[in-house]
Amino acid sequence: MIAAVALYIFTRSEAALFLLCASVIMPFAALALGANCAGKARISLRIPAGIRKGGNAPCALRIETWSAIPIARVETVLSVRNTLTGRSALIPAAFPAAPNEDRETEFAFESGHCGQYVFSCGEFRVYDFLGLRGIRKRADIVEKRIAPPETFVLRPTLSPAQTPPGGGEVFSMPLKGQDRSEPFQIREYAEGDALKQIHWKLTQKLGRYIVTDPSLEMELALLMLWDGGRLPAEGQLPPEVPDTLAEAFVSMCIALMEDSIPYSVAWRNGETGDIDLKDITSMEDVYEILPGVLCVGDGGAELVHDFLLKFEEKSYPLTAYFSYQEPSIPQGSSQLGKVTSFLCKARGGADDAGSIVFTPENYISVLQDVVI
Repeated sequence: MIAAVALYIFTRSEAALFLLCASVIMPFAALALGANCAGKARISLRIPAGIRKGGNAPCALRIETWSAIPIARVETVLSVRNTLTGRSALIPAAFPAAPNEDRETEFAFESGHCGQYVFSCGEFRVYDFLGLRGIRKRADIVEKRIAPPETFVLRPTLSPAQTPPGGGEVFSMPLKGQDRSEPFQIREYAEGDALKQIHWKLTQKLGRYIVTDPSLEMELALLMLWDGGRLPAEGQLPPEVPDTLAEAFVSMCIALMEDSIPYSVAWRNGETGDIDLKDITSMEDVYEILPGVLCVGDGGAELVHDFLLKFEEKSYPLTAYFSYQEPSIPQGSSQLGKVTSFLCKARGGADDAGSIVFTPENYISVLQDVVI
């Protein structure tokens, strides 16, 4: 604009006057038209339904401009937070946008740890065709994706247990179990049945394979108590610790399910702060608990106490307590019967009484054969 003024002063020509007028009008026109265009722009986020731990997920930011007015570019910042580890990252994005255009800008997201990832974008800026001003517009994008933990083979053994203190009735599911002295049901052989289930007398009598499903041993009812939901301040805990704890927990859940050992899972809901309880009857149930287990909130310190208050009618002779918190044996656990603590720590150390301590470096070897 200064150059246009100087040119007009020295030349007094019509061309110089035109340039001077244009230099005055154009910025105001750009701002006005940019505001109009911003009102007709929208962004959205595309993320795969499944995210693999340690893998690159192909994602894309999509910009739609429903205006014939040209604009310079669109800018935004995407926030990604892992609710299990508490780690956050910011992904800036800037890309040109033409009038009446539907454009995607692709990027790869690497999930270094398992957990629930929350992708959010509160606003974006639309810059006018001169790039003078970025006009803010709300985006309100919130997308959640689960990166499941990697699992490994466990061989858990349940120890004999007495009725929990208090004399409460043991809770169990209407499932077959491990007590072969009392058949749960008699049926025809199906692929995958163990040879030890075959009822040889009935098989010989009927001329076809007949198997018996063992009944449920009430004294082996087990509670899997997840206490990975009280996240310390960022930087106080290596992300490998909650990542390893979740891997050990889910691996144990799968091993119990494959061995037809009945159990329930309890955890603190990261969104409501309440205690959730689910009886596991199939592998589908194991997959269903993942969002709850991997969604960590502030939570309270007395998980066991809150559990007993809400589910006071339910008692469990055996409890497997998974945590990286202190103390090793949670407060109020004496009312749960026999408690085995599985504690994940950043550095090794001697096992506490009634607990199994492991680290991100040795957890597979420590947990290969465990007794609950």
